Amino acid sequence: MQNNTKNFINQNPIFLEKPKKLEGFTLPERREIPAQLLQIKQFKKVSSRAPEAGLSYPELLPQTDNRTKKLSHSEEGIVNEENEFEHYIKGKAPRENPDKIYKCTKGMIWGQTTKNNYFRLVTCGKEWCSDCGAFHSYPHDRRIAKVFPRLERLLVQEQKSIQYLVITIPYKLRELFRDQENLNKFRIYWRRKLKREGNERGIMRWHWCGEDGHKWAPHLNILMEGGYMERSELKQWRKDLAHWFKSEFKLNYLPSSNFYTSYTNDTVKLKHWTNYVLRATQTIWNPQNEETISKYKNTTVFGENWPKAIETEEEILQKKLSGFEIDPVTGDQEKIIWAKKYCEKRDRYVNEIMPLKLIKTDFLKLISRGFWQEPKLKPPEPIPDQQTPNLIFEEIICPF
Repeated sequence: MQNNTKNFINQNPIFLEKPKKLEGFTLPERREIPAQLLQIKQFKKVSSRAPEAGLSYPELLPQTDNRTKKLSHSEEGIVNEENEFEHYIKGKAPRENPDKIYKCTKGMIWGQTTKNNYFRLVTCGKEWCSDCGAFHSYPHDRRIAKVFPRLERLLVQEQKSIQYLVITIPYKLRELFRDQENLNKFRIYWRRKLKREGNERGIMRWHWCGEDGHKWAPHLNILMEGGYMERSELKQWRKDLAHWFKSEFKLNYLPSSNFYTSYTNDTVKLKHWTNYVLRATQTIWNPQNEETISKYKNTTVFGENWPKAIETEEEILQKKLSGFEIDPVTGDQEKIIWAKKYCEKRDRYVNEIMPLKLIKTDFLKLISRGFWQEPKLKPPEPIPDQQTPNLIFEEIICPF
C-alpha cells in the first residue's frame, strides 16, 4: 500500500511542487483578546491544576483588569510578583448608603444631651452576615479606619516600603488549626520570626476561606515594613516553617506550605491591599468554622514605636470634642451621656440597646454613617390666660 502511494506521488509531480503564495490574499489581523477573557482563561488553567499544586487561595492568583495577567508559579510553592491587587477592590466594592439599616441589628445604643437624643447603629459583625460581611460594610470600613493610618504613616513619614506576605496552612494540617490555641501559636511564631529578621512592625489577619467563602482553608495575611526578598530567603523561611510544623505537631514528615509576597511604595496600592486583607472571607455560614472563629480576635497589630499622626490644631480640637455636642450658634459644649445598664453575665455595665420599633424615625437626622440625631420635642407652651368677660359682675346696660 505504501509503495502504491509513493508511485502515485512520483507520477503526479504537482504534489512535489512547493505551494505558491496567493496574490492579493492577506491574513486577517490578529485581534487582541480582552483582559477579562484572559483572566477567565488563566483562572481555568490554574484551577484545573489546583488540586495537585495546592493553589486554592485567591492570593496566588494575581488580578488586574486593564492588562494581561502575569502569573508566576513554581513547584516550590513560592510566588513573588509586584503588580497584583491594583484593581481587585474596584469591581467588588460598591459603596452603600450611609443611612442603611442592617438586617442583623438588634437596635441602636442611645445617648442624650439637654437638647437632642443620639442613636448609633449596632451590628452583629459576623463574617457570614449578608450585610456585615460585604465589601466596605460598616464593620469592614471600621477595621480599615483603625489599621490603614498606621501603615500609611510608615510609608509616608518614615519612607518605609510595605511588604505583603501570605502563608498558607498545608492541606493535611488544616483540621489541626480548628483550635484557637494552634492559630495563636502559628501567629506568635511568625511575629517573633519577623522581628528577628528585622520586620518589627505590621498587622496580621487570618483569612478563613478562599473565594468560595465556605471551605476551611486558613491562611495568614501580613502587612509589614519590608521590601524585596530574594527567593533563597523565602526558601529558607519555608524550610524553617516545615521544621516548626514537624516539631510542634509531632509529625514524621516535613509538610510544605505556599508563600506569596510582594511589596509597594504606593499609597493607593497599599490602600487596596488593606481593603483586601481586612475583608470578610467566611461569607457562607459553616457551623464547624463558627465554633473555631467565634469570639476570636482576628486582626492584631505587632511592634512598637509606630509613628504618631501629624495633626492640625483643628483635628486635635475635634478629637478632644468627640463625644460632645457643640451648639452651632453659641459654640457651647455638652457631653453626650450614653445610657447604660448592668449585665449580670458580664458583671459590668454595658450600653443599653433600644429596639428600632421604639425609635421615631420621622425626626432622625443623619450626622455620619450609622449615627443619627433626634431633637427633643419641647412640650407645648401654655396658652396665656385670656381675660374673659365676667358676665355676672359686668354691668349690662339695656339700650331700651
